Amino acid sequence: MAKTQAGKQPADHTEIDLINQVLTDKGVSKNSLADQTSIPYKTLCRRLEGDGLLTLKELRKIASALNVWPSEILPAELIVSRDAA
Repeated sequence: MAKTQAGKQPADHTEIDLINQVLTDKGVSKNSLADQTSIPYKTLCRRLEGDGLLTLKELRKIASALNVWPSEILPAELIVSRDAA
């Protein structure tokens, strides 16, 4: 697996795939998403290509801009139900 310049592992492609799928399904461009989230376009593109880690703040902004619950763009293994906690 490739590493970023800072030596960190890139984000899990599962959430990236989920975000890109929602973008496609809703017909939202990366440029529009960058505008709606105030995440710089180049940063957003790098994140959605798996270069670097998405922060929780970025995930929340992306979910809000796409009008989805954050759990809809997170991999299943990261979602814990209240019953399991």
